[in-house]
Amino acid sequence: MVVRLSSRMPACAAAGLWMLGLPLCAQAVDSPNAAAGAVPAPAASTGPTAPANVTAKPISATRLDVAWADKSDNEDNFEVEISSDGTNYTSAGRTADNTTDFACTGLKADTVYHVRVRATNSLGQSAYAVSPEVSTYSLGTGLMGHYFHRPGNGKPPKAMFNRVDPYISFEWTNGLQSDESGAEYNFMIVWTGQITPVYSETYTFYTESDDGSRLWVDGKQLVDDWVDQSATEKSGTIDLKAGQKYDIKVAYYANGVGSSSMKLSWSSASQAKEIVLPCQFDPKTAKETEAAASKIQAQKGLALLKPAAKKKAAAQ
Repeated sequence: MVVRLSSRMPACAAAGLWMLGLPLCAQAVDSPNAAAGAVPAPAASTGPTAPANVTAKPISATRLDVAWADKSDNEDNFEVEISSDGTNYTSAGRTADNTTDFACTGLKADTVYHVRVRATNSLGQSAYAVSPEVSTYSLGTGLMGHYFHRPGNGKPPKAMFNRVDPYISFEWTNGLQSDESGAEYNFMIVWTGQITPVYSETYTFYTESDDGSRLWVDGKQLVDDWVDQSATEKSGTIDLKAGQKYDIKVAYYANGVGSSSMKLSWSSASQAKEIVLPCQFDPKTAKETEAAASKIQAQKGLALLKPAAKKKAAAQ
């Protein structure tokens, strides 16, 4: 800073005041070099603002990827905590400032978790922001597929073979290949098992079939599209809870020479539309045996495996 004498004061008067030791009438003028060596900004004077929009997405049976929006400008780090009951949380780890994601690893398969995140600095911690509950993937391998030849003319289907299919996403350009009869163009498949969602949300299930398809989840029929047609998508919705297993049955038939196809997808508010993954299916429960399959009844000349809801019906 440079001190400049006021232009309104005569030079002789100013000199006299200086000689008497009295203060001068002066103006402060900023020096061009005043900013040099400036004092660093003071430390945070308040605690950090809480993060927002915390989400957790399953990556595998043992990993969740967590993300959030950073709403603070003075945090030192973020603390991530996880709980399997929504009450008792343990530390999953700590991240640096300005970070908005974290991987929770070493988790249990097919388990529902809650994740919460807070910002911290030298003056304290923010409130927690909590994710919706989410489940890690299960260790499923697919659905049990029951394959049948359809002779037509109102005759019951004939069982060909059973196998576990990892997912339902098929295109048959030259018919279904069978060890017994070669290419099959008139066939039916019924997939049974259980499905485990990872979010507690309303799910939309989609069948895309050429020709017909039907779908049940937790005993509720979501799709009834049992007609000859080119590839057509139909859908239905149902509320599901994360980590809970639900019975699922999917029926499909192909009629006549030519290409045929069948796909099963699902989506929710937190999950983009995708083919249902093998790990979310379980073929080990809700199986229907070949003995039950032999009880198939014809419907408009197209047979569909019915659930054995009543003991009396099963005994017929």
